[in-house]
Amino acid sequence: MRPLPGDTPEAVLLRLPAPAGWARDLPPVPLGFRVSVSVSSLDGLRAQPELEARGYSFVGVHHTALPRAATDVADLLVAGALAHAHPRWWRTLAARADRVLSLSFGPVRAMLGDLLEAHLTSVRPSPGVGSTPPLC
Repeated sequence: MRPLPGDTPEAVLLRLPAPAGWARDLPPVPLGFRVSVSVSSLDGLRAQPELEARGYSFVGVHHTALPRAATDVADLLVAGALAHAHPRWWRTLAARADRVLSLSFGPVRAMLGDLLEAHLTSVRPSPGVGSTPPLC
């Protein structure tokens, strides 16, 4: 598996519920940072334009070994450096999450290996507000 972006020991994966219109309420990605997002179903593809307009890098539909959620979900990969540099942004985003998984733990990284690889290899620049080159 490739190295994680930013502060590897502090990188986290956030799992958010993704009902219709969920992306409208996400805070824009701060300039100079990258946050990648995958969704759990084809229905989640509708959020791509809104995500990209807010500076998120959309990486498509991917599934994880995590227990299946009752609703559609979105997984966001966030570098620790972003959370430290923009704590208010981080608190706003983390408050929406059902799960916050630290990637500093080997078992978590092993369980999420395929999903993390998708986030790291499916980098597409987003033309939105916080668009930046990848951190990896």
